Amino acid sequence: MNFIQRVRFIHSEFEEKCGGDKINVTVDFRKECCMEIGYQIEEKINSKDDRVNTDLFRGIDNIFQLAFRTGEI
Repeated sequence: MNFIQRVRFIHSEFEEKCGGDKINVTVDFRKECCMEIGYQIEEKINSKDDRVNTDLFRGIDNIFQLAFRTGEI
């Protein structure tokens, strides 16, 4: 799957499951998209406050920015 195909797939999932509204995008939805396109993510627990690392999607953030756009491009 190339870059454009990944963006199109995630955008179609975004439209279908989140109704095209960025407010409905959850961490679980992003994880599901990563699994579907074959992007491996590693969850790391922060030892100070036991929260999941917020940089989890840093490597794929550019795809999410394009896929979660609304309106005309």
